[in-house]
Amino acid sequence: MTDSGAYQILVYGEVDVSQKEIVAYQEGIGSDIATMLDIPTGWKVTKEQAEVTVAETLHRAKASLKLRRGMTFYGWGQYKAEDT
Repeated sequence: MTDSGAYQILVYGEVDVSQKEIVAYQEGIGSDIATMLDIPTGWKVTKEQAEVTVAETLHRAKASLKLRRGMTFYGWGQYKAEDT
């Protein structure tokens, strides 16, 4: 299992790598379980900020599934109630 590096976003505010690069790297090293580059919500954020991070994470999750070739993806399960 590999890690996407999303925690770096929480700590530093951004990472200089794309979702496509993260998936390609994980595939290149032969990861059997990969993680997408999600956007952590963080602490003490408004409801609106949380909705933005969740929406972007869902967008990236869908994009990741299109990029993968044979890898299983692990996600944190962020979703809105109306998405269930």
